[in-house]
Amino acid sequence: MNMKANLAANNGFSIVGWSEWKPVTSEVKAVFDRATIGLAGVQYLPLEFATQIVDGLHYRFICEASLVIPKPQPFVVMIELYEPLGDGQPVVTGIERMG
Repeated sequence: MNMKANLAANNGFSIVGWSEWKPVTSEVKAVFDRATIGLAGVQYLPLEFATQIVDGLHYRFICEASLVIPKPQPFVVMIELYEPLGDGQPVVTGIERMG
């Protein structure tokens, strides 16, 4: 079994399409934190995530976002990340406001 198939079989990742939405685990939160560490002006709280394997791991996070201002009005965003297989650094590939 190749590495991508092994990841999919053992960790719930999807090779063909996006996985189902799941609650954020501490392991996945660590990937999120590494990718978003340089973002400023907005705080993001990841609530759920989905994954897909295509030349690495792709993540979609549904997050509560708040501007870093007094009395912020929270809003919902989807943040997409890419994490290369191996020891590569995960990166943000998109942020989209929902609704």
